[in-house]
This record gives sequence, C-alpha cells and structure tokens, in this order.
Amino acid sequence: TRLDRALLARAKDGILVITTGEERDPVQQTLRIGRLRTLERLGLGEQVTMRDIQAEQGLGPSFLTRTGLSSTVSDILCQLVAYHRPLEATEGEVDRLHAGFIEEFEKISETPAIRGPFAGFRDTSRYGRALGDLVERAAAAYAAVAARAPRNPQRRTVLLAGDIAVKINDFANGGIVRRLNERGLQVAIEPSQTLLEYAATEAPGEIARTGEGRGRTLVAMGLRRMRRKQYDRVRKLHPWIPDGAVAPILAESDRVLGRHPRGEAPVTIGSVLHYWKERLCDGAVIVSPWGCG
Repeated sequence: TRLDRALLARAKDGILVITTGEERDPVQQTLRIGRLRTLERLGLGEQVTMRDIQAEQGLGPSFLTRTGLSSTVSDILCQLVAYHRPLEATEGEVDRLHAGFIEEFEKISETPAIRGPFAGFRDTSRYGRALGDLVERAAAAYAAVAARAPRNPQRRTVLLAGDIAVKINDFANGGIVRRLNERGLQVAIEPSQTLLEYAATEAPGEIARTGEGRGRTLVAMGLRRMRRKQYDRVRKLHPWIPDGAVAPILAESDRVLGRHPRGEAPVTIGSVLHYWKERLCDGAVIVSPWGCG
C-alpha cells in the first residue's frame, strides 16, 4: 500500500524511527504506528521490535550519548515555542521559527556517527558542538521575540508536568499547549529528560537499562553534565526555563511522597512543588495517559 511504501522509504539501514518532532501530522503518525502494530499481529514481529532505552551496538559507541543530547535539545526547543507563542507579533511567527529549528535539529541528528579510533569521544564532541550552536541560536531568536512583545503585567505562566511522552506530544495531550497559548498563557514544560535522569539515579532496572553499580553512576553523571551544559546556554537569556534538575525536585517530593513503588510520581509532584517554590509558574497542569499511573 501507499502507507507501506512510505514506511519503507523512510527506513534507513533497515531501521525505522517515528518521532513527534518529525511527524507533524497526528493522523499520519497514528496510521504509521497502527500499521507497525498490525505487522506484529500478523506474525511479523521479528521485523518489528519494541525497545526500552539501552545501548545499540550497531549504531556506534556514541548512540546513548547522542540519545541523551537529542532528548535535552528536543526538550529545550519544545519549551521555547510553548513559552513564546503568546508573545508573537504576527500569527504563526513562532511556529515558523520552531519548524526551522526542528528541521535543522533533525538534519544534525541524521548525520552518520564517526567510526574508527576514539569514535565515541570524537562523535560525541562533534554532535554536542553542533547541537550547542543550534541551542544558542534558538535562544537568541526567541529572546528577540520576547523583546519585541509589549509588556503585560497580567500575563501568566502555567507549568505543564506529567507523563514523559504526553506532555511533549501534541496528539497525545490533545493540543493542550496550543490551547493554553490561545488563552494568552505562557507554558513552561517540565523537561522529559528529568525522568531519564531520575531513572539513572533511582531505578535503572525498573524504568530503563542504564546499568547498575559503577555503570549506573556514570550514566547519571553523564546525563547531568549534558543537561547542565545545554541549559546553561539557554538560561543566559531565558532564566524562566525549567532545567529538569532532579535533586531539588526529589527534595520537594520527599516531603509528601515515598519513593516506592518507583515511577513518575516523585518527579511529577516534586517538579510542581519545586517550580512553584522557585516562582517559575502561576499554576500547573498535569497530564497522563488514560488509565496509566
């Protein structure tokens, strides 16, 4: 079918990746994911695999690092557009800006990984520099949007927290960010990277395959370093942006919640309490999948 041909055309080296940033049409996204599910039901599951977060040896030694960097930058771009859409001078200005940066982000992420001696270090350095430059230019562009906007002391900010996938997926959350923006509310999105860092710190075996013992510590340190480096670039111009630091979030949640069973609750509740305490928002909206959590 036409849909099958489109899926095959998008596969690279036999691997098909469907992302919300790349697929802007929610109907097409649903159709494509539905087709993959159908292949599984037809007994073709060996051609369709579902994976949690883990190393992929066939994709090079820098795969996990690239994944962490990409997650952080994706968070930042989504946060910038959600916060600045109510400030645009002309309708669609911020969305066009966002589309341009997303397209550039995807081109960078599609660059083949470096192979050979010290490949992991060399590729990570190159990839980090490219994304860092993108983040700095995006931060400057959105700061210019804010500078042109007339001051409005009545404007309010809402924190969007909750499920790692739902809060950044327009289809899954029913377009809640845009609906809040249309009411003049700036939306500060809790980063999805928060949960990944929490998983590495608290419950690697229960949420993601980030290793145990020394490996677990190294993964957590690496995630923190990547996050801090990218958010430091942004916070120079955007001090309002939630940076997803796990320690202060868990410090708040520990006052009202236990840590067992481990899941998203400590991060979700803790982030609302933390960012409210930091006066980064005037209210909060929590989203989650129906019947999940």
